[in-house]
Amino acid sequence: LDNVGKTVKLSAAVEGQVIGKMSDLKTLAAEMTAKTVDVLLVLGGCTNPAYTAPADINFTGVFQKNAEEKARLSKKIAETGSDSLNAEEKRALAYLNAFLTVHLGSHQDETGVLCEWHVNEAHYLETWGDIRGHDGTVMIQQPLIAPLHGGRSAIELLVTLLKGSDAALPGAPRDPLEVVKATWANADEVKKTFPNFQKPAVFETFWQGSVRAGVVAGTAPVEDKSGLAANWSADLAAGGVAVGKDDYELNFRACPALFDGRFANNPWLQELPKPLTKISWDNAAFLSPATGVKLGLTTRYPWNSGAGEHGKAEVNVIELEVGGKKFKAPAWMLPGHADGAITVHLGHGRARAGRVATTPDEPNADGQPVRGFDAYPFRTTAAPWAAPAKAAKTGATYFLACTQGHWAMAEKDPISGKMLDRKPVRRGDLAELKRVPGFAKIPPMAAGETELINDNVPHPKKHGHDSGHDERLVPLNMYQPAEGLVPDLRESQRRRWAMAIDLSACTGCSACVVACQSENNIPTVGKNQVTKGREMYWISIDRYYEGVEGNDPNAVTAYFQPRMCVQCENAPCEIVCPVGATVHSADGLNDMTYNRCVGTRYCSNNCPYKVRRFNFLTFKGNDWDTDTLKLGRNPDVSVRSRGVMEKCTFCVQRIRGAEIVAERELARGVRKEPDPAKGETLIKDGEILTACQAACPSAAIVFGDMNDDTAAVSRWKNEPTTYGLLAELNTRPRLTHMAVIRNPNTAMPKGA
Repeated sequence: LDNVGKTVKLSAAVEGQVIGKMSDLKTLAAEMTAKTVDVLLVLGGCTNPAYTAPADINFTGVFQKNAEEKARLSKKIAETGSDSLNAEEKRALAYLNAFLTVHLGSHQDETGVLCEWHVNEAHYLETWGDIRGHDGTVMIQQPLIAPLHGGRSAIELLVTLLKGSDAALPGAPRDPLEVVKATWANADEVKKTFPNFQKPAVFETFWQGSVRAGVVAGTAPVEDKSGLAANWSADLAAGGVAVGKDDYELNFRACPALFDGRFANNPWLQELPKPLTKISWDNAAFLSPATGVKLGLTTRYPWNSGAGEHGKAEVNVIELEVGGKKFKAPAWMLPGHADGAITVHLGHGRARAGRVATTPDEPNADGQPVRGFDAYPFRTTAAPWAAPAKAAKTGATYFLACTQGHWAMAEKDPISGKMLDRKPVRRGDLAELKRVPGFAKIPPMAAGETELINDNVPHPKKHGHDSGHDERLVPLNMYQPAEGLVPDLRESQRRRWAMAIDLSACTGCSACVVACQSENNIPTVGKNQVTKGREMYWISIDRYYEGVEGNDPNAVTAYFQPRMCVQCENAPCEIVCPVGATVHSADGLNDMTYNRCVGTRYCSNNCPYKVRRFNFLTFKGNDWDTDTLKLGRNPDVSVRSRGVMEKCTFCVQRIRGAEIVAERELARGVRKEPDPAKGETLIKDGEILTACQAACPSAAIVFGDMNDDTAAVSRWKNEPTTYGLLAELNTRPRLTHMAVIRNPNTAMPKGA
């Protein structure tokens, strides 16, 4: 594609292993067995070899063997005296008594409990340091708060242990800030790693600039323009593994939420529905529907007649055998998965991760009191990512929490037998877009009213606030239009906040879901409550599949659609609330007044988008007594108790904060009064970013004022692919979506 040097830039790999200074884990385990290691330092909570090491290394077994030998020799001395030991036993006992093991971590995990010493680790936001990005650029790590529990960083620990030794830095202080500064003050040493680094004339000026900029100048990687070698593919290993006739290819993959298990004690990530499966609080053995049929597997929702959003999914448990070792796992049939293969996620089944990851009342499929199953013991150094395995259905079943068990966009009317398809995700290819530019605006269930429906969706200012509004339609709320609520507003204060989401860019990663949870103090509710449909997320990422009918994995296409409150101008929720807890603001937001809500839930019943969440219980996330949890909450957002309805607010706290700042700066003369005739606005486009918008890695979400026709949200809403979800219901949504447009390369092989 001729992308090298344009959109793709090549650079040397960031040094991950210093030759001659580091050994691999297998060598370390062998040296510990041979008793040639005097000191073992395990630095950082992300380093947990007792849990993550491949099975053939048996890192835990080395510790256990040494501990047993030490106990045996000590007992022998106690019973028969030291003279009873032979020379070899004396050397072994002397080594074991002198062998020093130190673990630095946030808690005593699977590795920490094996070590003799444990040092409480400071969080990376509690200490100074320097880190390298994925491309090698150096960033200065700055603390945001003093250590809450007296933790120490790896820098502090190493400086303390090396003090007085030959390896110590001359005159090195113990303060991590001074250690980092001393490192970068030694320009000659820095240039050995970063050739473009220039020795600063005044170090303090350089330091302050680096801290302010966040990156260190001169550490960016040098672009390699040599290009790929002609035979670059010659050394690539052959793909796949050799699998017998009756075997399956078992693939090991990092969990999309817990990664390698380091986040297993984080309830936000445990409860987060996985992007494709929508499974919460568990992992499973994923396989194709065809493979599931071969094994005789089923998935049932016995308590809710298949309504997957309230999914207590009953699935079969299968037994997998890898290299003679067996384990049990719940089986989940996943459209689009390759036939003859099974995928399991790593990072689950941890016994010493913390209270969130251990579940005495909710055992996993193998009866163990942990979240999910641990797949690490079935990996080897020879086959860390794929291995042949046998699979068989057991007679047991297991309940999984799945927030969306269905995947079809259409369903059959049980009375008329007619297929009902509102096409929540409008999609097409480039050819269709050129042929019918406005195809996404056609509502399938009301195609004859297309023009009226789309004219009734709120448009940017240049179209006029009520442009095209059908006068026959009666407003569905008891309030005046947004600008009429406060008639004495200045023109520059009249705003219409809106959002647009590009479904072509959305990857379903769920970063927006976690960002919203963090921003708005949304509690986690636990697996049991998720199975009752009581998850509290203000944003749901709906996942749909197409092409599943023939069980051909290559024919399956997945679509994602973020769904949150669309801030209806004709809000069905408002007219049914008996206490006026949900009302319209002057700028058109559908607000929630929590201290008015009495929990009738009429609003949720009347909402066609099903985006409202009700606090049935005082969940653990609402804990008002634990000091550390208080520090994790956003002080600009109230913490709701039980019996309250809540939903997306377009991050109204950020909006009001920006308005206050703008008005203060206007009063001080820092900002000038904008001229609406010139299209000027008091709050500039991009000055307010919602939490979901700021977190989206693919920039699929934009937010802004529709009264500003130059704003990004206005430009997106003027695109021909923009449509209002369920706009045919006359809700007049402020949030709109842009249809999925794909342009596949016809030269690509099928399924690539």
